[in-house]
Amino acid sequence: MARPIKTGTDYFPLDVELDIKMDFVESRYGNDGFSTIIKLWQKIYAENGYYCKWDNDIAVLFAFKKANNIDIDKLDGIIKLALEKELFDKNIYEKYGVLTSAGIQKRYLLITERRKKVVINGDYLLIDIPTNSINVDINFINVDINSKNVDINTQSKVKESKGKESKVNKIKEKNIEPAARKPIRHKYGAYNNVLLNDEELEKLKAEFPNDWKERIEKVSEYCASTGKAYKNYLATIRNWAKRDKQKCEKSASVAKSKFNNYTDTNKTNYEEIEKKLYDNMLGEY
Repeated sequence: MARPIKTGTDYFPLDVELDIKMDFVESRYGNDGFSTIIKLWQKIYAENGYYCKWDNDIAVLFAFKKANNIDIDKLDGIIKLALEKELFDKNIYEKYGVLTSAGIQKRYLLITERRKKVVINGDYLLIDIPTNSINVDINFINVDINSKNVDINTQSKVKESKGKESKVNKIKEKNIEPAARKPIRHKYGAYNNVLLNDEELEKLKAEFPNDWKERIEKVSEYCASTGKAYKNYLATIRNWAKRDKQKCEKSASVAKSKFNNYTDTNKTNYEEIEKKLYDNMLGEY
């Protein structure tokens, strides 16, 4: 029977100077905020290595067993602030009920680089897996990436059970390119709801060099006020710009048409005025 694959880790690195995101948590919740985040990291690295499930039941047990029986409302506030400041990825949490981040995943791969096999759920993946991952001792031969999981193996072994005629498949080493992953999109706008990857942002800056920020804010405010979301925000901004241009051109055309077709409906009869003035002058004499 094959030995179960170890997922968690026995340690994780902790920087001397932590990210400013932690300062926000500590400034609002003090030592409770600081210790809670550290204990959450411990839970993540110990259990699955790069994520942990999170819901109300898990929160209650965590508060009682791991966080010195911290008030559950305070714990909820710390989690919400950590998601807001991107200590954990908000999109992954809202979609899957999972706490993770790109930084956690990068550190996890560094910690486990000597392992023969590392399995990562592709649904939670926030980083790019190197196509030629090689560590000190082992060459990573097979790298398979799909929507379900990511397997990093040293080699592919296939064994068939012994029958009347024993057959042993030779170990085959193949270099397999990972399937193309969508570029990571970052949050922009006052409400952090306009999603653009780096390439899309550069295109936006090139097309609208003078007001690209204002165009992002316009979409951000609209989505926040209506609850709408778009599959492609660059395409949305372009479409809005095209629509605005058409409106301007239409308004200019209407104004020009009114000017060309203008007729003075209050025409002045200068001959009549001149005659009346002349008659008045004669009357004075």
